[in-house]
Amino acid sequence: MIRRLLPALLLGSILAVCSAPAEPLDRPSADALEQALGSLGAGGGAAIEKADPRLAPIARSPELTKELYEVAGAVLTELAERNGGDPDRMTAAIERAKSDPEGFAAMLSPATRARLSALAAKLPKQ
Repeated sequence: MIRRLLPALLLGSILAVCSAPAEPLDRPSADALEQALGSLGAGGGAAIEKADPRLAPIARSPELTKELYEVAGAVLTELAERNGGDPDRMTAAIERAKSDPEGFAAMLSPATRARLSALAAKLPKQ
């Protein structure tokens, strides 16, 4: 049961720290997204652990921290593309995801869902 909830926990944490066909972003939006994603790693593991202490195993591993930020980047990229880069629509989607992380995860691409599940599998059982 706990193992099945780990992807939802990770997704909730990703959304706290940050499939319909998508249209590509325009150049200014893509540049802004790239800059935002680059800044995600600035806080390192301490930012992850502060956001959600249950993710301490990830926060204390540089490799898992990097992987979490990469998965978060994929989730945010899909979110931006699915919502046409509209900040209001993106915010609304994040708010819905907080109450239904599994529903939100179901809307992600199969590749991103697989990355999320793979990361969750690396966490110790609780």
